[in-house]
Amino acid sequence: MIFPSALTSPKPKVRHHAEFEVIGLTLPTLAALTPPGFDVAITNEMVSPIDFDEDVDLVGITAKTTLAPRAYEIADTFRRRGVPVVLGGVHPTACSEEAGAHADAVAVGEAEHTWAHILEDAVAGQLRPVYKSDKTVSLAGQPLPRRDLLDGRSRGRKLVRPNFELLQTSRGCPYDCDFCTVTTFYGRAYRFRPVNEVVEEIQTLGSPIAIFQDDNIAGAPRRAKSLFRALEPLRIRWVGGINLRAADDPELIALMRSSGCMLVYIGFESLTVDYAKNAGPGQDGTTVFRDMIAKLHDNGIMIQAGFIFGYDEDDPGIFDRTLEFATRANIEVASFHILTPYPATPLYKRFVEEGRIIERDWSYYDGEHVVYRPKHMTPEALQENLFRCYREFYSLRSSMRRLAGSRTNLKMAVPMAAFFYFDNLRKAA
Repeated sequence: MIFPSALTSPKPKVRHHAEFEVIGLTLPTLAALTPPGFDVAITNEMVSPIDFDEDVDLVGITAKTTLAPRAYEIADTFRRRGVPVVLGGVHPTACSEEAGAHADAVAVGEAEHTWAHILEDAVAGQLRPVYKSDKTVSLAGQPLPRRDLLDGRSRGRKLVRPNFELLQTSRGCPYDCDFCTVTTFYGRAYRFRPVNEVVEEIQTLGSPIAIFQDDNIAGAPRRAKSLFRALEPLRIRWVGGINLRAADDPELIALMRSSGCMLVYIGFESLTVDYAKNAGPGQDGTTVFRDMIAKLHDNGIMIQAGFIFGYDEDDPGIFDRTLEFATRANIEVASFHILTPYPATPLYKRFVEEGRIIERDWSYYDGEHVVYRPKHMTPEALQENLFRCYREFYSLRSSMRRLAGSRTNLKMAVPMAAFFYFDNLRKAA
């Protein structure tokens, strides 16, 4: 099983988000779903080179959209040797016909109901072009990801394994943002792992820090409260994504704090576009945002804010307004993105119909390159202002001001802020 690298593109790319370096849980989960009798190995090309001459019977590759070109190169290389290849993940799900030109089989959507069938057909030499589950996957009773198969070597150098573990306690999202691929892959219906199974998994891990990959770990407040109560005795620290509306529930926020939450990721998205998950229709987003941020800070919870630039409602002043808002709100960490029309999303379909797509190379569909024609600015202006926001937000003066005003735990906030300061300032230079 292979996770492709974002660093192998022959075309120059101005930078890339660290999220594309994280292998995630897909391949370790597939390994856990593999029936007995199969030998499984995982290669993360970010840390280990691919051995294209290795004697293998089947290759599975997962790919996000920006990694699709590299995934296709890898697949084509193995197939030239006669090794069958299965492609899966977000991009092959969205573009199954395209992916099928580079694979013997394409796994569409979640693989819990299809992976064993794929392996059975591969052994028989009868792979079908497409495998798609027609049933909703229950998260109860699923095997734990095979983290023991993750490679910690990097071209002969030993890597220092970060002291955190990734976990997932739910899938799906009730919101339907037109730019998002989550509902395309997982659907809108929320599904949850039993709380006791989450606790049991955490108890098997040696890390004191858990990063929950749920799109919104607090999206169902009653269930979230049950989970957070169960986390309290474990004495871990955790990071997860929520929507800002969670701050309206004092009990929920208090339980987040007491269960070990040290930082939440919030997709603010835009100061010009109203999204139901943060600001209601007709509301001034900044008014809602400031109040909710203060409530989180009052509970000692740091914030990583996600902002997206390039909406049709955005004028050239959106960059300065966003910087001013994020600075005055004392947001500890921010990630700035360019609106990206990922395939199979309503946004992509609209931009295609309007003839606004200017870049067809999927490797640039990463949230940091302009691939369409904005409405009220040039593509060049959008691109340059993205990096200006990084430079100004992560300047030493801005970082010190925001950290001093956030009222969070400095013992945790300073090291985290320092990491993001040096990482993001380096990439934005």
